[in-house]
Amino acid sequence: MSEQPAPPAGLLDGRTVLVTGVLRPASIATAIAVAAREQGARMVLTGHPRTLALTRAVARRHGIDVVAPLDVTDPAGLANLAPCLRRAGVERLDGVVHAIAYADATCSAACCPPPVPAPTASLTRPPPR
Repeated sequence: MSEQPAPPAGLLDGRTVLVTGVLRPASIATAIAVAAREQGARMVLTGHPRTLALTRAVARRHGIDVVAPLDVTDPAGLANLAPCLRRAGVERLDGVVHAIAYADATCSAACCPPPVPAPTASLTRPPPR
């Protein structure tokens, strides 16, 4: 009886790929991340800090353990990405998929909660009765 050949290695075995803009389970960004993971890649997902809980939910659903906050409009957020990835054990990236999409206020309100306003520093007394 002949031995079965080993299955071919995944195209991305041993590679680490970062996908930005993962927000919904049915998005193009999520489909790319899942396909890359199926091909053997270690996946890193990023999401806007305001919607990171949604990104984490997608990651859990697909067995992806590295999720990092990323606001590409904030220079400090961009600068913090590499240290954040290093803390998660990611030393290098072999690929990056930019899948951040613009969403107007109507669209983003459907899936993203509004930011919570910061408490004010001044306290006021209730009016006398």
